[in-house]
Amino acid sequence: MVAEATAELVEARSIADRGQRRLLTASGAELVAAVADALRLFELDVLSMDEDTSDAPKHEDLRASASTVTAIVEVTGTKRGVPQVKWTKLTTHLANYLRQQDADQRAVPWLVVNQHVELEPQSRPQLWNADFVAVIEESGGMAIESPALFVLAEAVSQAHVAADEVRTLLFETRGVLDLQGAQQFLAEQIEAKPGTS
Repeated sequence: MVAEATAELVEARSIADRGQRRLLTASGAELVAAVADALRLFELDVLSMDEDTSDAPKHEDLRASASTVTAIVEVTGTKRGVPQVKWTKLTTHLANYLRQQDADQRAVPWLVVNQHVELEPQSRPQLWNADFVAVIEESGGMAIESPALFVLAEAVSQAHVAADEVRTLLFETRGVLDLQGAQQFLAEQIEAKPGTS
């Protein structure tokens, strides 16, 4: 009985791990699903907007919300770098959303990118140049590299940090959240916890 329960737990962890690893390797609908799963792990309410088949303008991929604010989320995966036009597309989705009568006027744009997917995450080039990152910061938005989401999801899954701490990071960050930034955040959070220094 104990052996069966242990085997089931190991298998469940293995499935979850493979699921989160999609953040490192996937593109298209599989990457969108992985991002949605990670955001739900951070206890955000997530709506898949691609299911809307009406004649309305094309939507963002996801809409993620906490009690105080909403994120309009576009997801893209590519074997190369991400063109800046992806950010322009996202800002169009945000503008369309803000025209809705019941829109959260504090909504922020998030572009989740999995670029250079054939490279190891720590070897991937920087996302965009400093001038364009400054444009994103000024817009109040954020580009999130999916490997950063991966390490944050792993940390929440293993109870190294709480979901609300990650939510705060996501909604307070402007510009780019890359793998190094996520790792630095986690190191600071773990070091600040009693009994971990």
